[in-house]
Amino acid sequence: MKFSKVFEFIKMLLVDLDVKRITWWNGQSGDNLLMSLPAVFVEFPSALSTRKQGSYETAPLRIRVLLIEKLLSLPDGSINETIIERHELLNKEIYNRLQGQSFEFTGEETTAINSLLRTEYELNMNQAGLVVSRHEFVCEAFFK
Repeated sequence: MKFSKVFEFIKMLLVDLDVKRITWWNGQSGDNLLMSLPAVFVEFPSALSTRKQGSYETAPLRIRVLLIEKLLSLPDGSINETIIERHELLNKEIYNRLQGQSFEFTGEETTAINSLLRTEYELNMNQAGLVVSRHEFVCEAFFK
């Protein structure tokens, strides 16, 4: 299964979020990452274990969506609440736009995913001054 079509579908659903970029996560780091925050990263964290179902193969598919934003502290050292509020609103938008979505692409190979279901959500602030939200979605993938 080619994940690129699934990635493009997710990117299309999130394209007008108030973020600087939406990209495929592959362990990026460094200054280029920090310059383009807030950003959404999409990751496919596990290999597919397929099974035959009629003329299709099916497999459970995990999709991880990361929202990463730099926290800016105020002169007194406190955290800027406006950034936290915006981050929470962006997380709600990600959930609302992806939860329950389905997709089908027919081309060289047929690829479809059934209803996306968010199974986990976690928000962390780290020592590097970043706030990172992780959404874990699962669905069933079908392909020929």
